[in-house]
Amino acid sequence: MSLVEVILTLSTFIGGLALLYYGAEFLVKGGSKIALMLKVSPLVVGLTIVSLGTSAPELFVSLVAAFNKESHIALGNALGSNIANVGLVLGISAILAPITCSIRAVRYQIPVLFLTTLLFMILAMDGVLTWWNGIILLLGLVVFIIFSVRLSQEETVADLPELEDLKEDTSGEGKKPLRFYLGLLLIGTILLSVGAHLLVESSIEIAGLLDIDTRIVALAIIALGTSLPELAATLMAAHRNESDLGLGNIVGSNIFNLLGILGLACMVNNIQVNEQFVWDIFIMIGFFLFMLPVVVWDGKITRTEGIVLFFFYVVYIILLVMKVI
Repeated sequence: MSLVEVILTLSTFIGGLALLYYGAEFLVKGGSKIALMLKVSPLVVGLTIVSLGTSAPELFVSLVAAFNKESHIALGNALGSNIANVGLVLGISAILAPITCSIRAVRYQIPVLFLTTLLFMILAMDGVLTWWNGIILLLGLVVFIIFSVRLSQEETVADLPELEDLKEDTSGEGKKPLRFYLGLLLIGTILLSVGAHLLVESSIEIAGLLDIDTRIVALAIIALGTSLPELAATLMAAHRNESDLGLGNIVGSNIFNLLGILGLACMVNNIQVNEQFVWDIFIMIGFFLFMLPVVVWDGKITRTEGIVLFFFYVVYIILLVMKVI
């Protein structure tokens, strides 16, 4: 491959990431505003729609990969994003400011994440995720959304003034019409579709260029890139002292990655779960265990725990690149 082709491939990859990031931004903003205009609780929006929206890059990338029969990319992207969400995103957020959790809905979502992981492992035990596995996963997603909405509606929104910024432009002067936000949804979807296609195609070329398996590219590079919306949303929450929403966004996104993304992807094409991914699954579970203090002990993740999370994430990426795991 010539230097020009290398530069073109890398430019395509970066361009795909940029389209995914801004596509997710438009999707989240459009979806959130429409929900608020329809009188949906701001807390419900924050814990469900925003979480699903920030997982949109992973969804589109995994769907494109499934259509192209690149199951390593589809599965690696979902698992790698979950690892990055906790190790990188939650780790950095906790380093900036200790994460405390007072929202009951978020604390209940963490055990649901472990149940979701258990369901995924049971379905993947035979080494392949099929269309009927996808139906089960998607049904689990529906149950999770209903569960989250009901719990969120029981929270006292008045105690969470930080959610007021979600109501901008949906009431009072300067209110934009519904078609404006529908337009944002459409633009976001188009950007996500094009970005996902560019990212998958360039990733396959990068794997060939570096002579490494597409699984490693998906876990170490694509997953990091598709986790950018979660990183941006969580860092913003940490900056605003809104660690509840930041944590809720991460937990919700991780559940959606396993139930929604893999559920839809394996309905498009069977996803092979070979022995190479066993390490990644158990490493993902190991990172999830760091969220247990929020539920079991003091209801927070400290700076020290954040440093440990970030350190182990860096070690994981190094081991991946060195082909140790």
